[in-house]
Amino acid sequence: MTSGAPVTVSFYRHGEVASHRGDVPLTDRGVHDAEAAGERLASLLSGEVDLRYAPTLRTRQTLDALRRGAERALGPGSDVRFGEPRVEPAIHNPDLYVAGTRVEMVSSVDALAAQLPEGAVSRDEVAANPFFMRFWAASDRIGVWLEDDDPPGERSADVARRLFTFARSLTDGAGGRHHVCVTHSGPLRALLREFVLSADPGEPEYAEAVHVTLEADGTASWRFRDARVRAAASKAWAHH
Repeated sequence: MTSGAPVTVSFYRHGEVASHRGDVPLTDRGVHDAEAAGERLASLLSGEVDLRYAPTLRTRQTLDALRRGAERALGPGSDVRFGEPRVEPAIHNPDLYVAGTRVEMVSSVDALAAQLPEGAVSRDEVAANPFFMRFWAASDRIGVWLEDDDPPGERSADVARRLFTFARSLTDGAGGRHHVCVTHSGPLRALLREFVLSADPGEPEYAEAVHVTLEADGTASWRFRDARVRAAASKAWAHH
């Protein structure tokens, strides 16, 4: 099904937010920084550009700002054509579960309890959840999940494979397109550790990206900051 032309996927972290106490919007600075990131992205774009975001407000606002910045940098007469933004479940945050309900990794007891059905568990039981107790107490909360071999849901390697599987599937008849996908720091850190750096880079900057270009022969070329990694995607997949 592969068309033969390379496919590039740019995975972005969302822009700055004031907190992670729920599905919160970007700050003004977050919007500004995402637009600036879009201006830098413009030089990589040509032809059709696919736009996708994880199902949160901050990722959608970041994607909109990236597009505005890119359009500003490209100027009138550009041959770049942006598709309509759409929600992409494959790039969402880790699937974690409390009392049989999928929850987001939020930064307070109340924000977690608000995601649960009424009467599922008490607030005190939420506060005493072993994983989230460690999560809330840590200075690097995402690092707690990343290093946990048995979290209450998806592990880091599971999420990395999910994003990589999604990226590889975009070569099925979609050659030559650039896909801009806005996600969260957890999935980005998992992806970088498993397939790019072989180590956890810590929290990416807001509106920072990792780019992967997939060739028809199965070669994956990754770019993150100053790191550039080129490897056979099939071998990397088998290894992990």
